[in-house]
Amino acid sequence: MFSREIESSVQMRLYSMSKRHFVVVICLFFLSFTLTLLIGIAGPPIIISYSNNNSKVSQFNEMKKFYSNSVVSKSMSVFNQQLWLTATITTKDDEEKFPKVNVTVNIAGIIKGNNEILIYNGSNKFTQRKFKCVKTKCEEIFIAHINFSSMKIYKFYVGISHNNLDIKTIEFTFSTFSSYFSQLEIWFRFSFLVLGFIATVIYNNSLRKFSIRDWSMEQKWVAVLLPSLVIYNNPLVPLKFIVNSPVTSVLDTIFKATFICLLMLFWVTIYHGMQQTKRRCLTFYFPKICIVLLIWFMIVLLPAFQAIRDSADPTFYYKLQNTFLFYKFTLLGSIVIYILYALFLIITACGELRSVPYFNIRIRFFACFMFIVLVFSIVMIGLRYGSGLFNNNFVFERASRYANSVEFCAQYGMINLYLFIMAYAYSPAKNAIHEANFQDDPNLSMVNESDEDVLYGSDIEEANLLSRKSTKSKLNKR
Repeated sequence: MFSREIESSVQMRLYSMSKRHFVVVICLFFLSFTLTLLIGIAGPPIIISYSNNNSKVSQFNEMKKFYSNSVVSKSMSVFNQQLWLTATITTKDDEEKFPKVNVTVNIAGIIKGNNEILIYNGSNKFTQRKFKCVKTKCEEIFIAHINFSSMKIYKFYVGISHNNLDIKTIEFTFSTFSSYFSQLEIWFRFSFLVLGFIATVIYNNSLRKFSIRDWSMEQKWVAVLLPSLVIYNNPLVPLKFIVNSPVTSVLDTIFKATFICLLMLFWVTIYHGMQQTKRRCLTFYFPKICIVLLIWFMIVLLPAFQAIRDSADPTFYYKLQNTFLFYKFTLLGSIVIYILYALFLIITACGELRSVPYFNIRIRFFACFMFIVLVFSIVMIGLRYGSGLFNNNFVFERASRYANSVEFCAQYGMINLYLFIMAYAYSPAKNAIHEANFQDDPNLSMVNESDEDVLYGSDIEEANLLSRKSTKSKLNKR
């Protein structure tokens, strides 16, 4: 048994939950999550892709090895949000190749009367694209990306030059968000925004009766995570449909990254904090903050940089930059360091506290829901990226988006429901105000109790409580 200082804390609802109560909470969690999945299943597709009818027309200049064509998008609205143009080249050779082509793009918006307004002039700018060809079919290459659909129809003038590629056809494909999904996104995130705000108010109001010094470590962290959950649901979402600025997408990225990194910091802090009460800033918090801050910076950096550059140059492709490889391995490396550090804290916490019923219950409850969220996140990443996570040639701007409405609803549902469960379990118990001096020390308060007695209450305690209530009611009647 390790030595531990006695620290006063507000009794959590977790300790007063009966077995039936605990099962009901778990069932409600999974029923609510199932409901979000059903909404996603009934929802529309997220990305709509279509090929231009004239995109396969071959207009080659064999002498100059140059191909040119113009492709026109379908009519769009602000709910389509963004527009991607990609190309798939078919060659006459059956050999495996890794060719390079130079691409030039001019972009015009079509208004009433079929008049054109030049939006971007890239006639004198050649951007290089690298890709892989297997037999006659080549990988899809990125051409241009419109970050905000301010025009109803776009016309792209594309030029492709090559030296050693025997091109047969080039097929251009447009991709855009479904307008129906955009409406689903607004209402779905707004619903969780309202629920998150209500949960924040109720939770903080329940703890307002107690001194913040008496709050447990979990209670303090949930009080921080709930407002960040409101930011994660982003009250500024409607602005990205009406404001033509990269600021809205950058803010959305920052909000999401901030919440995710706070959640990661919450996990490692709880596991480490259960093992010691002297939590000095330099030795306890600083290493954790450094690891999580690096992850936050890397998550925010690339999308923010991409959004800002897109507004000035629709043909900008970050993977052509020499720093992308450094960025990718830095992000993956920092995540691996975090996972190893978290595993170390989990193993040491379980090893030191497994014989202590009070902390064993806290660890089991905390680890159970953490495991659910982690498994869900790993499955989502695997389904969304697959092997493309390590492939430099897949179109990240679309692959990083949700593949369908199920993924979108499931992710927001899981994150929000997880925080709601934490807020409910860590909120003060009904009798907490009468036990304000509750001692959070297993050696003094729960040394003779089993795990089930700690979480659900023993039969003797329940019998004593019922006898007290019956005696009190008889005295009141007299």
